[in-house]
Amino acid sequence: MARSVKATGGSYVLELGPGTGAITDAILRGGVPENRLVVIEKSPVLARVLRRRYPRAHVMEGDAACIQEIVHARLGLNAGQFSHIVSSLPLRSIPKPVAELIARGIQDFLSQGASLVQFTYDLRNGSVGWFGRLQHVRSSVVWLNVPPARVDEYFATEAHSVAVPPVLCEGHAGPGVTSLRS
Repeated sequence: MARSVKATGGSYVLELGPGTGAITDAILRGGVPENRLVVIEKSPVLARVLRRRYPRAHVMEGDAACIQEIVHARLGLNAGQFSHIVSSLPLRSIPKPVAELIARGIQDFLSQGASLVQFTYDLRNGSVGWFGRLQHVRSSVVWLNVPPARVDEYFATEAHSVAVPPVLCEGHAGPGVTSLRS
Protein backbone atom coordinates (compact mmCIF):
# COMPACT_ATOMS: atom_id res chain seq x y z
CA MET A 1 0.00 0.00 0.00
CA ALA A 2 2.79 2.40 0.82
CA ARG A 3 4.87 1.63 -2.30
CA SER A 4 3.57 4.66 -4.19
CA VAL A 5 4.21 7.01 -1.25
CA LYS A 6 7.66 8.49 -1.73
CA ALA A 7 9.47 11.20 0.15
CA THR A 8 9.25 14.38 -1.91
CA GLY A 9 11.41 17.28 -0.84
CA GLY A 10 9.94 19.24 2.02
CA SER A 11 6.38 17.97 1.67
CA TYR A 12 4.37 16.07 4.26
CA VAL A 13 2.45 12.79 4.12
CA LEU A 14 -0.89 12.49 5.91
CA GLU A 15 -2.06 9.09 7.15
CA LEU A 16 -5.68 8.58 8.20
CA GLY A 17 -6.66 5.72 10.49
CA PRO A 18 -3.20 4.32 11.18
CA GLY A 19 -4.38 1.94 13.93
CA THR A 20 -1.28 0.40 15.50
CA GLY A 21 1.02 1.57 12.71
CA ALA A 22 1.51 -1.32 10.27
CA ILE A 23 1.14 0.95 7.22
CA THR A 24 2.98 3.72 9.08
CA ASP A 25 6.01 1.43 9.33
CA ALA A 26 5.88 0.80 5.57
CA ILE A 27 5.61 4.53 4.83
CA LEU A 28 8.68 5.23 6.95
CA ARG A 29 10.62 2.30 5.44
CA GLY A 30 9.83 3.82 2.04
CA GLY A 31 11.88 6.87 2.95
CA VAL A 32 9.40 9.40 4.32
CA PRO A 33 11.12 11.17 7.22
CA GLU A 34 9.25 10.63 10.50
CA ASN A 35 9.03 14.38 11.15
CA ARG A 36 7.25 14.77 7.76
CA LEU A 37 4.51 12.30 8.67
CA VAL A 38 1.20 13.53 10.10
CA VAL A 39 -1.26 10.91 11.33
CA ILE A 40 -4.86 11.38 12.42
CA GLU A 41 -6.22 8.63 14.65
CA LYS A 42 -9.66 8.74 16.28
CA SER A 43 -8.94 6.29 19.12
CA PRO A 44 -7.26 7.93 22.14
CA VAL A 45 -5.67 4.59 23.08
CA LEU A 46 -4.19 4.02 19.62
CA ALA A 47 -3.05 7.66 19.40
CA ARG A 48 -1.03 7.15 22.61
CA VAL A 49 0.51 3.97 21.18
CA LEU A 50 1.44 5.83 17.99
CA ARG A 51 3.00 8.74 19.91
CA ARG A 52 5.25 6.28 21.76
CA ARG A 53 6.19 4.36 18.59
CA TYR A 54 6.79 7.45 16.44
CA PRO A 55 7.94 10.28 18.71
CA ARG A 56 9.00 12.55 15.82
CA ALA A 57 5.78 12.09 13.82
CA HIS A 58 2.87 14.49 14.27
CA VAL A 59 0.19 12.28 15.85
CA MET A 60 -3.15 14.07 15.95
CA GLU A 61 -6.19 12.66 17.71
CA GLY A 62 -9.46 13.43 15.96
CA ASP A 63 -11.89 12.69 13.16
CA ALA A 64 -10.69 12.33 9.59
CA ALA A 65 -13.65 14.41 8.38
CA CYS A 66 -11.96 17.44 9.95
CA ILE A 67 -8.57 17.18 8.24
CA GLN A 68 -8.23 20.87 7.43
CA GLU A 69 -9.19 22.02 10.91
CA ILE A 70 -6.90 19.55 12.67
CA VAL A 71 -3.85 20.05 10.46
CA HIS A 72 -4.10 23.83 10.16
CA ALA A 73 -5.14 24.67 13.72
CA ARG A 74 -2.73 22.34 15.48
CA LEU A 75 0.27 22.36 13.16
CA GLY A 76 -0.14 25.53 11.11
CA LEU A 77 0.15 23.50 7.90
CA ASN A 78 -2.04 23.77 4.82
CA ALA A 79 -3.06 21.36 2.08
CA GLY A 80 -0.39 22.57 -0.34
CA GLN A 81 2.31 21.19 1.95
CA PHE A 82 1.11 17.56 1.56
CA SER A 83 2.08 15.31 -1.35
CA HIS A 84 0.12 12.22 -0.27
CA ILE A 85 -2.79 11.07 1.85
CA VAL A 86 -2.78 7.41 2.87
CA SER A 87 -6.10 6.12 4.21
CA SER A 88 -6.90 2.84 5.90
CA LEU A 89 -10.35 4.07 6.91
CA PRO A 90 -13.10 1.45 6.47
CA LEU A 91 -15.41 3.71 4.45
CA ARG A 92 -17.78 0.88 3.53
CA SER A 93 -18.17 -0.18 7.18
CA ILE A 94 -18.99 3.15 8.80
CA PRO A 95 -22.30 5.04 8.54
CA LYS A 96 -22.69 6.44 5.02
CA PRO A 97 -23.12 10.11 6.10
CA VAL A 98 -19.85 9.95 8.06
CA ALA A 99 -18.05 8.20 5.19
CA GLU A 100 -19.29 10.89 2.80
CA LEU A 101 -17.98 13.65 5.10
CA ILE A 102 -14.60 11.95 5.30
CA ALA A 103 -14.43 11.45 1.51
CA ARG A 104 -15.39 15.09 0.94
CA GLY A 105 -12.79 16.22 3.48
CA ILE A 106 -10.09 14.19 1.75
CA GLN A 107 -10.99 15.57 -1.68
CA ASP A 108 -11.16 19.13 -0.37
CA PHE A 109 -7.79 18.79 1.33
CA LEU A 110 -5.81 17.40 -1.61
CA SER A 111 -4.03 20.09 -3.57
CA GLN A 112 -3.38 19.79 -7.29
CA GLY A 113 -0.76 17.13 -7.96
CA ALA A 114 -1.21 15.34 -4.62
CA SER A 115 -2.30 11.72 -4.39
CA LEU A 116 -4.57 9.54 -2.28
CA VAL A 117 -3.90 5.89 -1.53
CA GLN A 118 -7.02 4.15 -0.12
CA PHE A 119 -6.72 0.70 1.41
CA THR A 120 -9.74 -1.62 1.81
CA TYR A 121 -10.55 -5.25 2.53
CA ASP A 122 -13.54 -5.03 0.18
CA LEU A 123 -12.15 -6.42 -3.06
CA ARG A 124 -15.04 -5.06 -5.14
CA ASN A 125 -14.30 -1.81 -6.96
CA GLY A 126 -16.42 0.20 -4.53
CA SER A 127 -14.26 3.01 -3.18
CA VAL A 128 -13.97 4.63 -6.60
CA GLY A 129 -17.38 6.24 -6.09
CA TRP A 130 -16.31 7.89 -2.85
CA PHE A 131 -13.73 10.06 -4.58
CA GLY A 132 -15.46 11.20 -7.77
CA ARG A 133 -13.59 14.51 -7.96
CA LEU A 134 -10.25 12.71 -8.10
CA GLN A 135 -8.75 10.85 -11.03
CA HIS A 136 -8.64 7.10 -10.29
CA VAL A 137 -5.19 5.96 -11.41
CA ARG A 138 -5.10 2.25 -10.55
CA SER A 139 -6.33 -0.57 -8.33
CA SER A 140 -4.34 -3.54 -7.19
CA VAL A 141 -5.01 -6.47 -4.90
CA VAL A 142 -2.44 -7.51 -2.30
CA TRP A 143 -3.11 -11.23 -2.18
CA LEU A 144 -0.36 -11.90 0.39
CA ASN A 145 -2.14 -9.67 2.91
CA VAL A 146 -4.37 -11.59 5.35
CA PRO A 147 -7.14 -11.00 4.51
CA PRO A 148 -6.41 -9.89 0.93
CA ALA A 149 -6.68 -6.14 0.46
CA ARG A 150 -7.34 -3.79 -2.44
CA VAL A 151 -5.34 -0.60 -2.88
CA ASP A 152 -6.83 2.24 -4.93
CA GLU A 153 -4.70 5.19 -6.01
CA TYR A 154 -6.10 8.59 -6.97
CA PHE A 155 -4.60 11.82 -8.23
CA ALA A 156 -5.89 15.36 -7.65
CA THR A 157 -5.98 17.09 -11.02
CA GLU A 158 -7.30 20.33 -9.52
CA ALA A 159 -7.38 21.89 -6.09
CA HIS A 160 -10.58 22.08 -4.05
CA SER A 161 -11.09 24.19 -0.97
CA VAL A 162 -14.58 23.67 0.35
CA ALA A 163 -14.13 23.26 4.08
CA VAL A 164 -16.29 21.04 6.26
CA PRO A 165 -18.80 23.30 8.05
CA PRO A 166 -17.14 24.56 11.27
CA VAL A 167 -19.90 23.28 13.57
CA LEU A 168 -19.00 19.70 12.59
CA CYS A 169 -15.38 20.18 13.56
CA GLU A 170 -15.82 22.29 16.68
CA GLY A 171 -13.16 21.45 19.23
CA HIS A 172 -10.58 20.13 16.80
CA ALA A 173 -8.30 23.11 17.24
CA GLY A 174 -7.44 22.30 20.83
CA PRO A 175 -5.55 19.46 22.48
CA GLY A 176 -7.09 16.28 23.84
CA VAL A 177 -9.85 14.01 22.70
CA THR A 178 -11.94 15.27 19.83
CA SER A 179 -14.84 13.76 17.97
CA LEU A 180 -17.15 14.63 15.13
CA ARG A 181 -20.32 16.28 16.38
CA SER A 182 -23.58 14.93 15.04
